[in-house]
Amino acid sequence: MLWPYRFVLQALESGSIIRIGVTLALRILGGLTVLAGIYSVIELLKAAFNLPTADTITGIVVAALIGLAFFSAFQVLFYRAASVSELGSSSFTVMEIASILLRTIGEVYAISAGVLGVAGCISAWFAGGRGVNLGGTFIPALPIPMENLFLFGLAILVFLNLIGFGVLILFYFLAETVVVMADIAINIRSLVKAIGAPGS
Repeated sequence: MLWPYRFVLQALESGSIIRIGVTLALRILGGLTVLAGIYSVIELLKAAFNLPTADTITGIVVAALIGLAFFSAFQVLFYRAASVSELGSSSFTVMEIASILLRTIGEVYAISAGVLGVAGCISAWFAGGRGVNLGGTFIPALPIPMENLFLFGLAILVFLNLIGFGVLILFYFLAETVVVMADIAINIRSLVKAIGAPGS
């Protein structure tokens, strides 16, 4: 009666079920990202067309940038889904998948921060900061007064891009650390087998 579960357990052990599940989840998330991007762009455009001309033009540019960010995130998710799908059988499948997911998080965050930085800069320069709300926890304490919109916009651009780049490096480091841990585990296993082999 237990024989059907044997194949399930073997598939889990080889990582095939986990790979399929993560691949599907990333692709679904990519599709939802596109839908969220379309919704966000429409809402931004609706708001922009109710503003004065200069603000409307800025709003259109910002909407285009936001749409680009969502589309870029969609491409990253589908690319990383393919990377997970192409993984071979391994004793450390979950660690390899975790490495890819960490890279994915860093890449999506870096894209989002970079685009928001550009959008915030354009908004500050051409619409007095009314095109994009970047307050709160995202930029908690920029030492630039809102009265100096040129420096404020430049500060948003530099700050968010530096944050995005820093997060990207951090998650790439974590991803490589996971891979190194898997390599160490594989080498230790091979060493133990070699030491324990007869005639060694």
